[in-house]
Amino acid sequence: MHRITTILLLLSSLVGLSAAAIQEPAPAQEPEAPFTGDAYSLATCPVSGEPLGGMGDPVRVELEGRALLVCCKGCVKKLQTEPTKYLGAVDEELTRQQRAYYPLDTCLVSGKSLTKDGKDVAVEGIVLNRLFRVCCNKCLDQVRAHPKTYFETLDASVAKAQRPTYPLTACITNAKSPLGAMGEPVERVVGNRLVRFCCEGCLPKFDEDVAGHLARLDTAWEEQRARQAAEAEKE
Repeated sequence: MHRITTILLLLSSLVGLSAAAIQEPAPAQEPEAPFTGDAYSLATCPVSGEPLGGMGDPVRVELEGRALLVCCKGCVKKLQTEPTKYLGAVDEELTRQQRAYYPLDTCLVSGKSLTKDGKDVAVEGIVLNRLFRVCCNKCLDQVRAHPKTYFETLDASVAKAQRPTYPLTACITNAKSPLGAMGEPVERVVGNRLVRFCCEGCLPKFDEDVAGHLARLDTAWEEQRARQAAEAEKE
């Protein structure tokens, strides 16, 4: 009787092992989407120089890992054939627009100062449509190698610097919707500017015209600085 019981236990164990062996494997996780950085934030085509939207909906192009917009399909091939020719001008304009908003006076890689003897010694570079100011080319290579990490670090610094004096009291996409009216404002950093929304539902509308909305935000910052300068003169 003891022998029969032992055999039955062994058979039961084998059945359990067989069932476990034929279980379907866990579904493979989908690979994480590549990090693309900031949206293209210029209002003109990098190839023709024409305003985007003048020839219909802009055409999205991904080049060297970054998102770009051109005015028409004809410009896509030109951009892909001679990227250096056109991206240099794009980077120059992005740098000009973003420099005033850059929040750090130290390198976010090494921690070293970006000034020496009172002079700006920063090395500047555009990485995935975002301006980074670092102490040397080696650090800029680090940013390019690990963009997501350094974007997150810079985003936090931008938000901390700009949130207290943010110049708009309403959603960037809807002037009739006060910030805070629908709960805590939703925030995003684009082109080294903090952008605040009344809700998640407004994000797609912003993405439809990034350059236009950032231009409105830039104007609000300029008007705020002008008011502050005028008040300072009265004192």
